[in-house]
Amino acid sequence: MKQTNPILKAKKTERICTPVTNVVEELRVMEKHGDKLLFSYRAAGKDCTLTYSEFLALVKKAAKGIVEAGLAGKHVALLSETRPEWFVSYFAVLVT
Repeated sequence: MKQTNPILKAKKTERICTPVTNVVEELRVMEKHGDKLLFSYRAAGKDCTLTYSEFLALVKKAAKGIVEAGLAGKHVALLSETRPEWFVSYFAVLVT
């Protein structure tokens, strides 16, 4: 008897957010969410959280560092484990 993958049989859920077409639009959408929770993760054995406003502040700080380092508009490689800092770096590279 052939088994089917339950994931393939699952119903699609309704999209609850508006799709965005570029990173600037994405950041504007994030600004509207302010103190709502964006990430929940564990670091150094502790439960941590990051709100949209905290994330945006980190992106702005990282983007400033990229510009000051003379890397704005250049090809940049990000090598990291999946973690909030990767997302911060990724968005910072995109906006510079």
